[in-house]
Amino acid sequence: MPSSVWRAAVARPGRPLAGALAALLLACLSPSAPAVELAAAGLELEYWAGVRREDRELALSRTTVRPTLRLQLDDAWRAELELRGEFADDDTGLGTTGTYSAMSRPLVDRDRARLEIDRAVLVGRFGPTLLTLGKQSVAWGVLDGIQVTDRFDAVRRRDFLFTEVRPERLSRWGGRLRTLVGGIRLDAAVALDATVSQQALPGAEFELQAPRFRAGFGAEGPGLPITVSDRTAPVKDGTAGLRIGRTFGRLDASVLALSGPDTDPLFRLGGSGTAPVVELTHPRRSLFGGTLELAAGPRVWRLEAAWIPDQPVNVRGAAPLQDETRTRTLVGLGLDWNAPADLFVNAQLVADETGGDEDDLFAPSRDVVATIRVQRSFRQETLRASVEVLASLTDEDRALRPQLRWRGRDALTLAIGADLMSGTREGLFGQFRDASRVWARATLSL
Repeated sequence: MPSSVWRAAVARPGRPLAGALAALLLACLSPSAPAVELAAAGLELEYWAGVRREDRELALSRTTVRPTLRLQLDDAWRAELELRGEFADDDTGLGTTGTYSAMSRPLVDRDRARLEIDRAVLVGRFGPTLLTLGKQSVAWGVLDGIQVTDRFDAVRRRDFLFTEVRPERLSRWGGRLRTLVGGIRLDAAVALDATVSQQALPGAEFELQAPRFRAGFGAEGPGLPITVSDRTAPVKDGTAGLRIGRTFGRLDASVLALSGPDTDPLFRLGGSGTAPVVELTHPRRSLFGGTLELAAGPRVWRLEAAWIPDQPVNVRGAAPLQDETRTRTLVGLGLDWNAPADLFVNAQLVADETGGDEDDLFAPSRDVVATIRVQRSFRQETLRASVEVLASLTDEDRALRPQLRWRGRDALTLAIGADLMSGTREGLFGQFRDASRVWARATLSL
């Protein structure tokens, strides 16, 4: 988005609650406490650097440190803690935090350094029942990295879709109960945490550029001060959902429903008459959906469908920044195939349609996106070559992502690749065509 859009998103509130919660959790889980056993501890170090293809300038330089700790409290309970420390080469590399709730604010938040809790949970197992309390993420869906029914979590979008894992989830404080009743899987979750998706900072490589993402405004923005809605109401702005699944032979099926704030911002006119502002809000919406997964020899077919009856969208009108709710339908089909010549193929096709008058919308009323990834391993799985194509069939935008990864017998993994975008300035991928890059990543797991 334009530079002014996310300025308010980097303002810090007072004392973050997450620090106090983390300190309390660590005190309770001290290894010196009776009956507590250290089950596992680890540390992952990663350095990721990228050079912009257009001018060969350094466009990405980020170091990530991920310490993990797992404690066995007794036969039923265990505790898990995962932190994320990040260090960027410039002031725009770490993304916004204004859309975080107070309890999920980073423990340390500087322009080029950040420390936050990725996961802090107590996990209890009681027969077929698994109870998870604390800061966690909830992955619902069967497609690979494409969000159709998988919309419970807030997601990290500072690198758009060009990350190792998609979606890159943001954990939130809450609870989750999973159990099995007569062959039926029940999965209920609640996030009492108003955090919504993280965006790229102004001036970052993947700051949203296309008018479809900013209520039709061009690069100059709306010409008014911009603020982010307050994220302090954990119940009102929390998320709750239920997923029910069952397996029938080689077919696995599920249905689900959830309600929570939309992770994409809505632009509204706020403030007083003499001092108007543009406010980025995240109204609630509901989602009802289902998934199917069928294993057939070397192929696994996947199908997802979701219906959102109250999707908030900005629309054109006599006055600026008008919005209304529309019906939104998403359908996705995927295939995993262990093909001949030791190739693995993953292909997906997703259609996303918003109902109502198409002329009122700033984005296409129907987006159709296809992805295909082909990969092959060599030298006893130590070397893997892959190429992925992301294509918008609506506006003919493309992203090509070749990658070569080497995993040593020790703890070191090295990878080189590229993210090459093409298309129009208004398109899904073409808006980032100047951000095409070649990158390298080194990961050390201890």
